[in-house]
Amino acid sequence: MAVIQGRQIFRVDLIRDLYRSVLRHDSSYRDTPGELWQKVVWIGGNGHIAYSVYNSPPPAEVLHFLEETLDYMQEDGMQMMTQSLITRMALAHAHFEAIHPFRNKNGRVGRLLLPLIMAAEE
Repeated sequence: MAVIQGRQIFRVDLIRDLYRSVLRHDSSYRDTPGELWQKVVWIGGNGHIAYSVYNSPPPAEVLHFLEETLDYMQEDGMQMMTQSLITRMALAHAHFEAIHPFRNKNGRVGRLLLPLIMAAEE
């Protein structure tokens, strides 16, 4: 994985590389590590998506929302002047989890992003 200086590290390739690293020793994983999940994730609803509490973005939108979240992590907008580091980390993590870009292990990748956000802080 190539290291990019400063905040430019927050790119889709980084997310895919982190995911591959998380799954490196998981022999039960059946999909291609790093490929975006092609189904809507839904929470709640007693077994039926029509009654769910939350749905992730449709697969065709996942990359777009992931890129927007990564742009937010670049910390080059108004959030740098109006939000604390902890607030920015919490929002970035929550958005990443809500996008749910991979089949599973999204929480692990999201938690790996947190120290990177701290390290990118100037």
